[in-house]
Amino acid sequence: MDIDKVLKVLEKRKSLHDNDPTIAVQWNALTELLAENVDETILLFESCTEEQILLFSEVFEDVAYKFQDVEFIKCLERVLEKYPNIPIGESVKTARQYVVIDFINIKT
Repeated sequence: MDIDKVLKVLEKRKSLHDNDPTIAVQWNALTELLAENVDETILLFESCTEEQILLFSEVFEDVAYKFQDVEFIKCLERVLEKYPNIPIGESVKTARQYVVIDFINIKT
């Protein structure tokens, strides 16, 4: 994963208004870049600032769905503990459910 590219996309996302229709382009780019390697994404998230995590939280669910990895969910939970004052709890909860739901679907 190209960390510099990830951070450039994150900065582009940060520069957009929340109602900008092109925001989805940045979300898709972030999702694809982060989903390249679970271990590198975990390391990145564990070293992010509070502001960066808040922005990354917009794609937690999509990345979790692509990874289907319990260690990634544990990383999100650690980040939630590290930054309890930012509103990412629902994103982490939904990401956790995406992994569990897909696991159940595979088993049946």
